[in-house]
Amino acid sequence: MRRYVLLALAGLAGCGSAPTRENAHAAGLVQVGQIEPADTHAMTDCLLDAFGRAHWALTNTRVSQQRRTEGARVETYTGNMLLVSADVMDDGKVSLTEMSTAKFINTQGERAGFAACLARYVRKS
Repeated sequence: MRRYVLLALAGLAGCGSAPTRENAHAAGLVQVGQIEPADTHAMTDCLLDAFGRAHWALTNTRVSQQRRTEGARVETYTGNMLLVSADVMDDGKVSLTEMSTAKFINTQGERAGFAACLARYVRKS
C-alpha cells in the first residue's frame, strides 16, 4: 500500500512523464531467448495469458498486445505507466524488458511467466 501512495504522490508532484522503452536509462533487459519462428504466435499467446495472471484482480494493471513490423509486443501497464514489455520477433528472438517504474509494483509474475513460456517454446539445438 505504501508503494501505491508513493507512486500517487510522485504523479501529483509532476515528477515528469512515465518512462518508455525509448528512455535507455529507464529500461533494463531482464531475459532473452530464442524460439522456433513457427512458435512465435503461440509464444505471444502464452505471454499474454501469463501476464494477465501476474497480478490479482484488485491490482490496477492491464495487459496489451501490439503487432509490430517484425513481431509482436506484450506489455503490462499500471495506469499509464509501462511496467514490463516482452518482444517476440518473427525470427524467434524474444526478450523481456523491465521499466524503472517496476520498482513500485511487483513484476515477479511477469518474470516467471516469461521464463515459463520461454521454457515451453525454447529452440531445441
